[in-house]
Amino acid sequence: MAIYQKSKVKSESGFFPKVKDCPPAGQGVHYWIFHVACTFTKAGIPEGKISKYCEERGTRTLQPNEVENAIASYKNQKKRKSRPSIELDQKLIEKTQRTGPTLLNLKNTSPVKSPTELSARRYVDILYPDNCLICCGASSHTFTTRPKNEWFEKLHRLQFIVPSPMSTTMGFTQSGKVSSHTLSNTGDRRFLVVEFDDGTLDEQAAILHHLGTKFPLTLIVFSGSKSLHGWFYVQGLKEHHIREFFNYACKLGADPATWTKSQFVRIPNGKRKSGERQTVHYFNPNTIK
Repeated sequence: MAIYQKSKVKSESGFFPKVKDCPPAGQGVHYWIFHVACTFTKAGIPEGKISKYCEERGTRTLQPNEVENAIASYKNQKKRKSRPSIELDQKLIEKTQRTGPTLLNLKNTSPVKSPTELSARRYVDILYPDNCLICCGASSHTFTTRPKNEWFEKLHRLQFIVPSPMSTTMGFTQSGKVSSHTLSNTGDRRFLVVEFDDGTLDEQAAILHHLGTKFPLTLIVFSGSKSLHGWFYVQGLKEHHIREFFNYACKLGADPATWTKSQFVRIPNGKRKSGERQTVHYFNPNTIK
């Protein structure tokens, strides 16, 4: 069903594309705001005027950044394109794997000795600032966003975490649904996680060590199955520099999926659904500023 017509309607803020009236509070206001944001942004209407329209026509008080998040979600959806395939540099992969350290060698160089012994709570407390919002999940379908200190007693039983703080507790998915785990409510990038699914753990460790000579390597986490996750501290760096680094990692076989800021990764020393521990093999907190 169409939600707007090509005709325009007059508001105190100006003329706008015609949309349906806002439903009563508790009956879909979130979705109405998202559709208004999509329709008006597509029509070239400035963000400030969209916010004012929603304030004038909405049937309840707007939540903080509610309209802004809806607009950002629409723009992210428009920007998202299929990633160009990145050709593997097989010669560099083989050279790096041949000359790099094994996982045990790398563990022995960890600035924090016996990194497997620190609790998931301790890792999250160090990795994330203050009492920021964090999104964690027992599965990819069961998750929520809440302040850091509300997670402390649960982390050791969970699998997933977003490697950057969240900006708000709720956001909009690409389809316009309200959720606590979305790109639109993920904050500034704090860590870039590089994951490898192919090769032995020693071969993956050698590549992560090599990447650590280019960007600060904070953490190496075993997924509990077949892969290693390297956490690189990137907060404050320019996005195009981070992108260049990640493209280079993909040439060495990294999974492109973890480029998305909201992508779930394994909680350090958390637990897989199968019961396997997601052990930490390397930890350098000195990289965190």
